[in-house]
Amino acid sequence: MTISIETINELDLTPQTDAEIAALLMAAFVSGFGGRSYYRQRHHLRLLARDGDVLAGHVALLYRAIQSRGQLIPIIGLAEVATASTHRGQGIARTLITQSLQIAQDSQAQFALLFGDPAHYNRYGFRRAQNQLRQLDLKDGHSSAVTTAPDSGFMVAPTGHLDWDDAAEIDLMGHEF
Repeated sequence: MTISIETINELDLTPQTDAEIAALLMAAFVSGFGGRSYYRQRHHLRLLARDGDVLAGHVALLYRAIQSRGQLIPIIGLAEVATASTHRGQGIARTLITQSLQIAQDSQAQFALLFGDPAHYNRYGFRRAQNQLRQLDLKDGHSSAVTTAPDSGFMVAPTGHLDWDDAAEIDLMGHEF
């Protein structure tokens, strides 16, 4: 087995690749995302792990600013990390996350953020952040409210020169990813 990693801009996704990602996410996540290749909103970049022609893994990246104490901070968000059940335990997610963090470090992003299981993502340099999060709540594809609350799955990894402020309210300036 030789795994190759493909980087695709969101605008360059073909209908076939979009359908492959949707099928992988449907199998990997309980909600299945309604058959979409994304949870709440489309992203900017996808990293795809392929075993020949088979989609073995996926991570989506978004690049945006968040606000902390009145300062705009560029971040990279990681979303929809998934590995096909036939390829689990082979280090595919580790490779995708490591490459995602390298992309973040090579960019202007000061932090990589994700929402996930702290027990899993701590090994990659992420830590749980207990900040109050201000975000747009999306339900069934519709904006419903702006909420402010902590999220037990909110995690941060430094990728730039700034220090994370655990006491600050963080405005995601949009939806969770």
